[in-house]
Amino acid sequence: MKFKQMLAMKALFNAYDKDGSGTLTKEELITAINNSKEGDLSEEEKAEIIANIDEADKDKSGELTVKEFVAFMELKVKADEGEK
Repeated sequence: MKFKQMLAMKALFNAYDKDGSGTLTKEELITAINNSKEGDLSEEEKAEIIANIDEADKDKSGELTVKEFVAFMELKVKADEGEK
């Protein structure tokens, strides 16, 4: 990942991290994704996001660090590209 992309991901992470904890909960991430699209996420979409979060959550803390968030976003991009 290029430096500018990493800075953009860090800024996005910080915007999503509403409580300033330095990690993203599943709820924070689902809320952020839901707010960025038209209409509410379906239960199937939420389940897919949770599965991607669980896959990216390497330390199994239930929350994503910046590094894990980048991995999550890469999984999300690959999944979105697969749907096209």
